[in-house]
Amino acid sequence: MKRVVGVVLGCLLALPLTGCFFGGTVMTDSYANAEAYHAGRFEYRAEDVKKLEVNWYCGGVTLKQTEGDTLHVTESGENLSTEEALHWLLEDGVLRVEFCASGYASRFSGQDKKLTVEIPAGLDIEVTSTSAGIAAELGKQKNVTLQTTSGAIEVSGTTDAETLRLGTTSGAIDLEQLTAKSLTAETTSGSVRVQEVNVTESVRLGSTSGSIRAESLNANGGTVAAESNSGSIRLDTVRTGILTVGTTSGGVTVGLNECKNASIQTTSGSVRLNLSQSLGATVHASSTSGSFNGSGYRSENGRYIWGDGACTVSLGTTSGSITVK
Repeated sequence: MKRVVGVVLGCLLALPLTGCFFGGTVMTDSYANAEAYHAGRFEYRAEDVKKLEVNWYCGGVTLKQTEGDTLHVTESGENLSTEEALHWLLEDGVLRVEFCASGYASRFSGQDKKLTVEIPAGLDIEVTSTSAGIAAELGKQKNVTLQTTSGAIEVSGTTDAETLRLGTTSGAIDLEQLTAKSLTAETTSGSVRVQEVNVTESVRLGSTSGSIRAESLNANGGTVAAESNSGSIRLDTVRTGILTVGTTSGGVTVGLNECKNASIQTTSGSVRLNLSQSLGATVHASSTSGSFNGSGYRSENGRYIWGDGACTVSLGTTSGSITVK
């Protein structure tokens, strides 16, 4: 699925909530088999679609898991020309929705290009956006990828998927109530916030210059990884087989309930580990210019041990303190 490319010419007034412009021209990429596409809002039979692909530029994309045999795809604009309107094609079980006519160049208002797609359960889904945010109520799906360049991604309600991949360059990611095999949520200059996540294999959270917040991460027997270059990381109520947390210039706080092996490292921030009362841990702590603070442990061979010491933990920081409670 080709991505939509925006080129803005002239003196522009940006609309930050919609990602569209006044006084500029949006030029879209060409897509294959364009002559077979239909224009404008439409309805389709749920049983005919196995996969959804959306290519969008600005305005916004909303996905809503909806019961019913007949579902609808609409956009907010009422007076769009045929070339300006969304274009769609249903072929071999794949529903493709494009921003406008293939290769078309025009001025768009984000208020006219807010896309809403009603979806049945059980789809593979790929949504790619340039400067439009993505809001999704997914329900039960298969493999889902939501990707945007400069918009936020919000997944609300209860989601049950095989895999979920969320990615944005300069927008925030917000997710709640997920059951899946794996989750990936990564942003370059935005924050990541997830809560009530249950996976059987892996969770990967990443941000280059934003914070990461997670509450209730359950990956029993699997892995959890969280990395940020210049943002803080806070993970509360974590259950996993292997935990890896790293940041360059931010502090780290982790609440650990179940774990076999954990590594928590930062260069210029403090590290705080909160152990549940039922979790035994053997901790190796290293700080170049900071102190170690802890309670309720015994020391053996340079390591700090809580309870049966079953979980092996490595804590490290160059210029911050380490606290274990």
